[in-house]
Amino acid sequence: QWKRQYVTNGYKNKENKRIFLDYYSKAMKDLFEDYTIRPITEISKRYLEQCDFIQIAKQRAKNYDILYSRLSTIPCLNLLVERNKNYVPLGMVILSDNRDKLLMYLIQNGIYCNVHWRLGEEVSGYCRELSRRAITIPCDQRYNAKEMNYIADKIEEWFNVYL
Repeated sequence: QWKRQYVTNGYKNKENKRIFLDYYSKAMKDLFEDYTIRPITEISKRYLEQCDFIQIAKQRAKNYDILYSRLSTIPCLNLLVERNKNYVPLGMVILSDNRDKLLMYLIQNGIYCNVHWRLGEEVSGYCRELSRRAITIPCDQRYNAKEMNYIADKIEEWFNVYL
């Protein structure tokens, strides 16, 4: 609930942002403190049994390829990895010197991306640079070509207007 509010409009409301980030921080802390192995739930088991993994892989690859073909033409955007035809992407990692501004622009346009590897100031060199610039663009099977093109349109628009 708080994530939805934060992603849709919460970034404008400091209290929503604080509540979401507090919950998120606690959830991450709890997640990485307890490594107890638990059995899979019946709901998860049924879900996995019904998945068409071939179709999921095809859709992810198709989505990644759409983004790659569209975004590879932007001169000041670095695409971290060209898709290897033998692997199924989880998302598209791009590098931008203005990552946080781009992230906020995408959120304002209904696109929720992940920022991974937020490293502290004590880390230096390439790892620090990667941490400062990387953003993961969603391209999983929940999306289709129309949505991938919308994402690409917004990223192109941001680079054309704001840089």
